[in-house]
Amino acid sequence: QECDRSGNGRLEGRELEEFCRRLLRRPELEEIFKRYSGEDQVLSAEELQDFLREQGEDASLRQALAIIRTFELNEKARQQDLMMLDGFLMYLLSAAGDIFNQEHREVHQDMTQPLCHYFISSSHNTYLTHNQIGGTSSTEAYVRALVAGCRCVELDCWEGPDGEPVVCHGHTLTSKILFRDVIESIRDYAFKKSPYPVILSLENHCGLEQQATMARHMKAILGEMLLTRPLEGQDPHTLPSPEQLKGKVLVKGKKLPEPWHERQGGTSLPGPEEVEEEEEEEKLQEGGTWQVRALPGTRCQGTMVSWWTMASQHPPATDASQVSPELSALVIYCQAVPFPGLAHALRHPRPREVSSFSERKARKLIREAG
Repeated sequence: QECDRSGNGRLEGRELEEFCRRLLRRPELEEIFKRYSGEDQVLSAEELQDFLREQGEDASLRQALAIIRTFELNEKARQQDLMMLDGFLMYLLSAAGDIFNQEHREVHQDMTQPLCHYFISSSHNTYLTHNQIGGTSSTEAYVRALVAGCRCVELDCWEGPDGEPVVCHGHTLTSKILFRDVIESIRDYAFKKSPYPVILSLENHCGLEQQATMARHMKAILGEMLLTRPLEGQDPHTLPSPEQLKGKVLVKGKKLPEPWHERQGGTSLPGPEEVEEEEEEEKLQEGGTWQVRALPGTRCQGTMVSWWTMASQHPPATDASQVSPELSALVIYCQAVPFPGLAHALRHPRPREVSSFSERKARKLIREAG
């Protein structure tokens, strides 16, 4: 109403301009402008240079002039290399005046290190849109996680009707979605936000037949996106880098022993419930803390961190006591194993092995290791 000078109930021309000016007013920035501009309320290039230098910038007079010519709105002031309040505000509120380094809006880190040298943005119970007891499972939850930049999503896989595995939180009231539909959503959205690899963390409770179905669905739906063999020429003792794995989907799960590969000091395939029981036990002990997925294969250990809340414990299906060869073959760089301990992991580095435990247990292991 104060801006409606004409009294016709509408804002037009200069009335609208004044309204926007009042709406966007920044008194604290106006005070800074007054401090440097003096009584004439106009910044010269030299005064702008003084301001920039006091902010810690090594600004030259040429840079100050360039800022005036870029951001000053008043043409007459711009021609005289002067900056008025509106131009000053335009500069400070622009990307050029942002304290955030604009180069960091894109990936600027070295992405050529082994995969386990990085923290990986991860999601736990990704399929849930609400609580873990009676919430709804939805493929949309995977879409949201991937579009947000998540690079590791979880699939709790259970026996479903008509030979089709489903994804849900077992032994709860949560709804079920088809494993096939989840993989289709991952295919469509895995690399919308980021080109770097996506890890499918499989918590497998299916029997051999539906495990084989899971493997067939992943190969048929994901096609060339799915990593099905080690990268050619890759050192078997070192994980490939995110740069090398761009556009690839990796499967994390249990893997059958390879008879042609002797594992010195290693362990056989963990019992059917060992890995899941350890994870569930930690969940119950830790109710509502961070879960840490540690890759123990190198001195510079990476972690995948995911959030979860308290959930009821449930054993895996009784017929999930083995891993099907079809599903095992898709586990290339992320083999799920029980954590052997820090000392053993350092003596026998195996970068391809991944163990899951809570932050509480991580702190305990660190304390025990001294």
